[in-house]
Amino acid sequence: MKQNILKIGILLFVFTTLFSACKKQKEDLLVGNTYIETFPIKNGYAIHFIDRERLTITREEDDIDTITYKIQRKKIIWRSVQHYFRIINRNKFEIGYLRPYIPEEYPGNMIFEKVK
Repeated sequence: MKQNILKIGILLFVFTTLFSACKKQKEDLLVGNTYIETFPIKNGYAIHFIDRERLTITREEDDIDTITYKIQRKKIIWRSVQHYFRIINRNKFEIGYLRPYIPEEYPGNMIFEKVK
């Protein structure tokens, strides 16, 4: 009985370690890269992931903010606001609408693609 519990504990530890390593590798795809909004407004926002904690977000040409962020499950959190967030592939991600101040224009989630 003790051996079964030990085996299950080891398997859970290995699974948890592998899962968190894969998640971090996926998030590492973002770091050092710039992504441009492609939907709903082509070239509307640009997001550059400086590192695992900071990003810059650019709206128009001179409006640049540096923001601390955190990715948790299917959310990205900055300025105490949570947005839906999903990495689609190594070149694209989807994020909840960033223009809540214009609710009548809400098109759904926004799509960003990596600048090559």
